[in-house]
Amino acid sequence: PTKIKWFAKSSGTTTSKSKFIPVSDEALKNCHYKAVKDMLCLYVTNNKDSKMFSGKNLRLGGSSAVYENKDTYFGDLSAIIIENLPLWAEYSSAPKQKTALMSDWETKMDKIIEETIDKDITNIYATTPYKIGYFIFSESLITSFANSSWVQ
Repeated sequence: PTKIKWFAKSSGTTTSKSKFIPVSDEALKNCHYKAVKDMLCLYVTNNKDSKMFSGKNLRLGGSSAVYENKDTYFGDLSAIIIENLPLWAEYSSAPKQKTALMSDWETKMDKIIEETIDKDITNIYATTPYKIGYFIFSESLITSFANSSWVQ
């Protein structure tokens, strides 16, 4: 693999200590992004009338941080994936990458609401804890989604 510059910080569920798991460019491309492409192809094949691509993707994920004195980064795996998405993903997603990677949860949620309240959100990509946390936090966002095409 290429030189490792990203490390996914585990939640430490086994020993209660976090671990730093190396994430290579190849792992991102051949595992994480390939899995998403495969799922999207299956979904579209089985849902020909889907409006999934008619609006924006709501992206929810963790934050990333920079190691001191190193040219390496660590963070939640979802943040690493968001940080390394291709440029076109920025145009089809909300909120902005900078907002999606913020570390202060409440500030981040307020900013996400601000950036998405007037968008037609047609799908959500996030790990389950982020989805749940986000929707618990944001009753006003759920209300704004009521008229979006993804609900229909």
